[in-house]
Amino acid sequence: LGVFFGVILGAYFGYEYYDMKKKDNLDNYEPLKETFIYDYKLGNITYNLEFHNTFDYIERHNITVEVTKENIWESRNITFAFYEYNGTDNRYVSTASVKFMKLLKYVYNVNFDDTNSFKRVSEVNCSTSTIKSKVVVFYPYSDRNGVFYNESNGCIEVLSRTPKEMVLVEDTLMYQLIVTGDQR
Repeated sequence: LGVFFGVILGAYFGYEYYDMKKKDNLDNYEPLKETFIYDYKLGNITYNLEFHNTFDYIERHNITVEVTKENIWESRNITFAFYEYNGTDNRYVSTASVKFMKLLKYVYNVNFDDTNSFKRVSEVNCSTSTIKSKVVVFYPYSDRNGVFYNESNGCIEVLSRTPKEMVLVEDTLMYQLIVTGDQR
């Protein structure tokens, strides 16, 4: 009986170790200096979407993306909310948020011409979000990477462990919404 449980425990810990090792270590993550363009066709229009990571690299990391196209389409307004960022960290948050803004503006036709579309998290946040007027919060100092959707209030949280990883999280979001979203 002890040997049986030993084999079970060994298999469990072996799988956990294998699962942990198969994911790339992001400790030294650096977004690609040269971006590549993905041509996304929607009807008769082709959109040139910019990625800082290859699709293979995005797929290897298996970052959670809970928001769907349908969640975005049910919105009338979307407001981006930002924290205070340390030093040059703003560069990576800006890169990620601008890419998402362009996707929403040009592909999903969300209006971002208004200065009210960009606020500090002290003004708008998940507690002020609604299904029809969503708030997207960018937080690059989280303990996890992913895009999380609150179904009760429509809040979208774009979280990363480091500001640099925010670029990978954003590429993953675009990849899930555009590339794999069309293949479902």
